[in-house]
Amino acid sequence: MSIDTLDFGPDGVAPVTLRALPDLDSAPPCPPERGALMNTGPSKLSGHGFDDFVRCPQLWAYKRVLKVVDSSASGPDPYEERLGIIRGTLLHQGLALYYRRMQARQRGESPDDWAVPEDGIVRLAYRNGPAWIAECWTVLSDMYDYLTAYAGEEPRILGVEHSFDLTPILGVPLTRSVDLWVVDARGRNRVIDHKRDSSYSAYKQQETIDGYSIDGQFSDYHLLAESLWGRLGAPGSRNGGVLINLCGAGPDARGGLREPAEASDLRRRFQRIEVQRSERVLRKRKARCTAALAQQKWLQQAGTDPWEYPTNAHVAVCRGPWGLCEGYDLCWSGKSAVED
Repeated sequence: MSIDTLDFGPDGVAPVTLRALPDLDSAPPCPPERGALMNTGPSKLSGHGFDDFVRCPQLWAYKRVLKVVDSSASGPDPYEERLGIIRGTLLHQGLALYYRRMQARQRGESPDDWAVPEDGIVRLAYRNGPAWIAECWTVLSDMYDYLTAYAGEEPRILGVEHSFDLTPILGVPLTRSVDLWVVDARGRNRVIDHKRDSSYSAYKQQETIDGYSIDGQFSDYHLLAESLWGRLGAPGSRNGGVLINLCGAGPDARGGLREPAEASDLRRRFQRIEVQRSERVLRKRKARCTAALAQQKWLQQAGTDPWEYPTNAHVAVCRGPWGLCEGYDLCWSGKSAVED
């Protein structure tokens, strides 16, 4: 895997359950409602929905048919929140606003139609509750460090939280939201996905990249890019590849605002890593989509009770990196979990 700089030219954790209400005495005050926030959630026909079916058809039924499990990333209950999701969501909001305001300037629009990144982070936290507010300083520190690390960098931005339709490519009703779509100094289109990584050891970073290299989301990004801009590396191709924008505080994060780090330290912690493609992975992604769609249609046509959809019950599925699956209690107890 290669560590990649964007070449834009001159213009160019383990899950944590909160056991009690956090201490909010030192939290920043909520700023006034100036400028819009960005929608950083999944797109209308998001891969999250389809990927839920691939992961477990019963989970998909809970979310999309029975609607007994909230399909959003997380809710405002401070006792149920996970710090990784909170911090990642808030940082995504800040980065989306930063690049959307940059895009507005490039288009000759008013950037102030959108909230400034710092205000957007805090406003979103206040919308979602105490567990989120308690994380404001940590995420604001990440944001300030990011702005320092990439000060003066200005790619030509074509999309922020932009939704692409993959239906013609995969043959299933599917859209993907892209965190950032830019054109670099060589005229190549690049798809960039923000990931807040809590560890920057070489082992952890390589482990992260290896995982995403065969992930369905990034396979879809590669298929999309090759469909629109040509095969990666081919003569005349305008495809600049798919990158992960690794960003976050790392293991030295503190609750309060950190002192500014040296620029060289920031560059080491904030890196854009190219996610390599594999012809085999992309081919198998298409085949899996086709098979999953056929299974989905068969279950619906057979009139299968959505409470009795197949479940991929397995320790690696039911308990993932962010804790128990959202449908765990429903699988254990069935309808009684809802009726009680």
